Amino acid sequence: IQLEKKITDLIKEREFILLRIETQIQKIVRDQIRIEGMDTKGFVFPPVFINVFTPPLLLVTSPRNEILRQKEILLETNMQDTRKSIIEQQMLEENNLSAVVLEIGGLASYPSMIKPHTNFERLFQLTAHEWLHQYLAFYPLGRSIFNNSEMTEINETLAGIFGKTIAAKICSGESELSEVYCENYNQLHSPNTTFDYDLFMRETRQTVDHLLTQNQILGAEKYMEERRIQLIKEGVFIRKINQAWFAFHGTYA
Repeated sequence: IQLEKKITDLIKEREFILLRIETQIQKIVRDQIRIEGMDTKGFVFPPVFINVFTPPLLLVTSPRNEILRQKEILLETNMQDTRKSIIEQQMLEENNLSAVVLEIGGLASYPSMIKPHTNFERLFQLTAHEWLHQYLAFYPLGRSIFNNSEMTEINETLAGIFGKTIAAKICSGESELSEVYCENYNQLHSPNTTFDYDLFMRETRQTVDHLLTQNQILGAEKYMEERRIQLIKEGVFIRKINQAWFAFHGTYA
């Protein structure tokens, strides 16, 4: 009974802390959006409203002979890597599809579901990213997000740029909040390594596209695994890189 009470008390304490964090993040991002001029007479609409809660996992599939974001299914949050691998293997064996189960940073529900993170800059970025999706839903651009892959890419890329810009404005020193919430910002963004992740992945994608156009599917899949192992040596861990992985991340151009 004492243990159950302690667990209940800890859950209540965690919920209280999360509520305070959510309220603070909402206010900071809302104020920055207002500074950027995306308000109506001082009112930001829709209101910035988040729930710091682990979003569901996402199963993404793609044909094996091309990189194309195809079927997607939301899955339960708590899933071991072995179970993820079983699902991916099933999609391969039963449907001949490239599949990957991914963790996503947020979901543009209302309130937005934002993945817990100890990096406040990342929380600001995700909050602003998902808010822009909600904002664009009132315009033709946002309403057409699922019309085709190009519109999805345009919407996601725009939201990505917006989220990064808002977070950078809050954390770059232009804001009085930077010292409180973003003490490691300059350290994280200083070019202290010779490894260029973006360049590495761009080269990987271009090579994979070339191999697939030559119908070298197995060769492309072997190459992606080799590149994944190279990333681990650079300190970047990705559980699986395949056609479906690129189909999902290629949406955020």
